[in-house]
Amino acid sequence: MKRVVFVADDFGMSRGTNRGIERAVAAGLVREVSVMATGAALDDAADRLRSLDVGCGLHLCLTAGSAKTGAIRGLTDATGRFLPMPRVLGNAFAGRVRRDDVRVEIEAQLDELGSRQIAVEHLDGHHHVHVFPVIRDAVLAVARSRGIAQLRVPREKARPTLRMWVLSRLSDGFERRLRREVPRRTNIPVVGLDLVGVSDHAKAFAELARRLPPAAEWVVHPREVDEELEHLDPPRLGARRATEDELRTLTDPATRELLSDLGVRLCRFKELASDDASGARSGGD
Repeated sequence: MKRVVFVADDFGMSRGTNRGIERAVAAGLVREVSVMATGAALDDAADRLRSLDVGCGLHLCLTAGSAKTGAIRGLTDATGRFLPMPRVLGNAFAGRVRRDDVRVEIEAQLDELGSRQIAVEHLDGHHHVHVFPVIRDAVLAVARSRGIAQLRVPREKARPTLRMWVLSRLSDGFERRLRREVPRRTNIPVVGLDLVGVSDHAKAFAELARRLPPAAEWVVHPREVDEELEHLDPPRLGARRATEDELRTLTDPATRELLSDLGVRLCRFKELASDDASGARSGGD
């Protein structure tokens, strides 16, 4: 039997995003959510989480919204609003970002979730910022100090684009560091990244489901597009139909039936870790 952890990103970005994720959880597919501490609808997300049986992680934001710690060199403008992703990546490569500044901001975002009784069990990044140079140093330091052992390695055999090639190279370096510095991590591949914006989501989902590895983290973005989201995330306006198609797929009962027929077990990260620990003990007997 194959094991899959469906993780919904961007919880807290907008109320429409929160509603979409809540629907995907209710449909039984999504078992983990990644929460944006800088999201405009964080309070709404925290309210919804009280009635949802899901694991939670920090969706580290350094490219959307405003920093919790004010203006940060290389990451924000003078008002503390984060710069667009290409500028953040360029500044990180050019050494214009300081590790200690990033560490303090990550801590502040974690504390923001903690103040709302959101227990963080895993960590990933909006626009995969957590694997960027310098930023990843701070991420690993905070993960060690906070005991966060599950960090996403966003590498997948996706459509051959320059962006995906760069992301793959960054992920290679990040994973090597993880293996050395966070040994308790459950090491599973990531899938679903190349389903973002596809024209026929149901078909692409089914094709991916049929070629899953034995265990995987499947990243999804269920959301109801609303005015709030369109204001916050304008590049997605052209992908509105694809966004709605993804939510439709994730909430369709036929999707769970397909996964069941394929022998896929839906899990949370802690269940994977427990399974792996049990397997290791059995192997040592």
